[in-house]
Amino acid sequence: MISKQNPFKQIQYIVLFFVVLMFVFALYMDSFLQVEPLNNERTITLDNTWDAYLDGTLLASGVSLPYVFPKPLIGKECTLTTILPSVFPNDNTCINVESSMAALDVFLDGEKIYSLKGPGKGWARPVFGGNFANFIRIPNSAQGKELSLTYRFTSKTPFAGSVKAPIMGSKASLILLKHAQWPSLVFGYTLLFVGFICITVPLGINRGKERDSFIHFGWLQASLGAWVFSQSSSKLLIIRNPALPMNLSFIALYLLPFFLVNYVCTSYTVGKSIKLMRKISLVFPFAYVVGGLLQLFGILQYTDLLVASGLWLGIFLLVLLAMLFVNYLKGETKLASFLIAMAILVFTVLAEEVLLIFNIKLDSPVLLHFGMSLSGAILFWHSAKQLTDRTRSILKEQVLLSMAYTDSLTGLNNRSAYDKRIEEISSASNKTEVLGVLVMDINDLKVINDTKGHKAGDTALKDFTTCILRLLPEKAEVFRIGGDEFVAFIPTIMDDHLEKLANTITEFFKAREAVYTVAVGCALYIPKKKEKFINIIHYADSSMYLCKAIMKQQRVVNLDS
Repeated sequence: MISKQNPFKQIQYIVLFFVVLMFVFALYMDSFLQVEPLNNERTITLDNTWDAYLDGTLLASGVSLPYVFPKPLIGKECTLTTILPSVFPNDNTCINVESSMAALDVFLDGEKIYSLKGPGKGWARPVFGGNFANFIRIPNSAQGKELSLTYRFTSKTPFAGSVKAPIMGSKASLILLKHAQWPSLVFGYTLLFVGFICITVPLGINRGKERDSFIHFGWLQASLGAWVFSQSSSKLLIIRNPALPMNLSFIALYLLPFFLVNYVCTSYTVGKSIKLMRKISLVFPFAYVVGGLLQLFGILQYTDLLVASGLWLGIFLLVLLAMLFVNYLKGETKLASFLIAMAILVFTVLAEEVLLIFNIKLDSPVLLHFGMSLSGAILFWHSAKQLTDRTRSILKEQVLLSMAYTDSLTGLNNRSAYDKRIEEISSASNKTEVLGVLVMDINDLKVINDTKGHKAGDTALKDFTTCILRLLPEKAEVFRIGGDEFVAFIPTIMDDHLEKLANTITEFFKAREAVYTVAVGCALYIPKKKEKFINIIHYADSSMYLCKAIMKQQRVVNLDS
């Protein structure tokens, strides 16, 4: 059978289509506006004819930058000198000198014009962070003068000692050049945001592997986001201190394997070997703490451990992937999503390396970002599916449980729920508050069923349910425990109020002149009196039968009169 579509919905879709069409057309028409580009000033790269000195001793003349000083470098001065151009690119010239893990002094004809010093307190050995853009104003009178750059490296990492070519231009143009890696910055922020959402949202869900899987995925994305953000040179436009974002890079390096293997263990069925890798992964966060202590006392810096840590991380990931692949071959086919995600990531890393080999340079590692996004989407889909399946299972269990404890005709709690509640109250008598008990019985329901049919009897039961829920306090628990018998538990009620409520219910149904009346009995349960709760139920039941007998006698008297 073909369902007829809502005409209003069709109109909405047509209107939205024309809105999108007009938006695209407006973008096309506005694209004809010609404006001056931001970065339209000339820059000069000072990459030729430098002299290199180590502690004042000439190492090489006429070298081109980038240049790498021979190690060891700790405690030594590395100097590069050159002659500035006779003509500057503009009247307001600035020079961008990149320094990495080093103090820097800049001289013009032997006169110091700039200095990047280490912190006066903190680590035993000064920490300068990764690549830092130093912007130094150069006066026009410096044309043709000697420029000297003196570096004092504080790290033993293999990357220390590498010096890039300075660039001359206006400060605005140099900043715009640095901002060319803004996609990495945005991508890093995006991963951090996705990670934050995936960590916090599942906290409102019941504990379980599905929730843990989502949370570990969030930490995995946050670690990757921290690493991407710290690697972008554009970050220095936001955080000028280069040492601060470098901490994100280190903590991401040491926590990535820990969160990755925990994600695998909570998202897939794995063997004992993978669970062993989970324990081994604790070595990495432990190494991060040890590295901080070594840096505190000046023995080593995090940067000194970079190569060794990266090597161990690579070995750990290869072993983990190999073990997972073996598990997949043994029949754990659900691991396919994780292996595909990792294969995509590895492929994009290799693609970036190929571009570097062929000297194809991009302003931002687009391929790597694409690989990380696609891998993340696959893992997110797997975790989301797990969480959705678990939620559906819980909802199904809740529905079945509700059906098991709910009367199908009236929607009230049924006999099973009643027995369960009595057991709960009896077993926790010391913690239970004062509880009023009402036992109610619909008079002559059998007569209604026999004379007017069961449909009329069902109508009477539904009518009673609607009325009693209005008459009782909001916190009352109401149960249908038999064909015509109902029980209500009312918390924190006084004895006189309970009797008054019982009389109100009886009089209410009498006054309605309906086809039925209701007999009500009551009793008050006071835990301090140490009387069994089941006895209170019996008292209320006896009270109800007494009320029923009185009502029957009154009806006989009325008939006689």
